[in-house]
This record gives sequence, structure tokens and C-alpha cells, in this order.
Amino acid sequence: MKICTSKADFRKIIGGGTFTLQPDRSGTARTARPAHGTIPKTKDTMEFQNRLLLRGVVGRADVSTFGSNQVCNFSVITEYSSVDREGNSIIEPTWFNVSVWGGRDGVPSLYDIIKGVWVEVTGRIRARKYTAQNGEERTTTEVIARTVKVLPREEDKMQAENYY
Repeated sequence: MKICTSKADFRKIIGGGTFTLQPDRSGTARTARPAHGTIPKTKDTMEFQNRLLLRGVVGRADVSTFGSNQVCNFSVITEYSSVDREGNSIIEPTWFNVSVWGGRDGVPSLYDIIKGVWVEVTGRIRARKYTAQNGEERTTTEVIARTVKVLPREEDKMQAENYY
């Protein structure tokens, strides 16, 4: 950690930000530490990530066209399994709304994404606000897909194994 004698020195090191200067153990020099809730922008700071991987079954799916671009909006259900203290199995289903634009690498034909198909989706989470028809503001969370893979169904895997 670099020793700073003033806030200006610290700003030069990290390129701005909110921070506090705290005396070190000897009481003479001061070290700069980020203020609560702020993170200095340095090369040593870890990059923030917004990545998501989903594997599940497609619920509803519809393809829309905007000019020459196509977008597929679909829902995916996933399950989280755990066991409680009594040994009972707990299955927690979760629905995700996914949007994927066609014509990109890693995206199959948008018409292959249909109800009941197993998919693997990689992308990011986006929260957005909108105004409903009744005038109240709402927030929704959706997945913006970067890649979508249509996975083979279990029956298809079994038929392929029995064939060979």
C-alpha cells in the first residue's frame, strides 16, 4: 500500500473517488483507505462480473422482428435441489425471462427455441424499470443472452446410446 500525505496525492494514485485518510500506527504518516461503500479504480481492483449460466427447459417462446433484426423472448425454468434437516428433498423452481438477438455467433436459429426444449444460456442479468398500463412503475429482471445452446433431450440421448 502506498503512503499518501494528502488527499491530492491519493487522487493521483487512484484517479479520483471517495476515501478517508487514516493515521498509521506511528501516527505520523497517513494511509488512504476507500470510504465505506466505494471502491477505488486501480489496476489492482478486481473487475466486476455480471455473468450467468442457466440450464433448463423453455416455457413460452416468441420471435419478433424489428426491421431486419430478430429477437426471441422466452422463459426458462430451472430447479435448485437441496435436502432439509429432516432429510426431505426440496426442489425450488425458478423462472427466468430471456432475450436473445438473432444473427450472432453462438445463437442457433431462433425458431429452434420452442416450448419444452432443453437449453443452456450464457449471458448477463439486466434490471429495468417501466410504467405499467395502470400508471404504476414496476421493475423487472431479465437475462440478456450472449449464447444459447439447444441441448439434446434425455430420450434422444438414450436412443443414440441404444443404437450403437
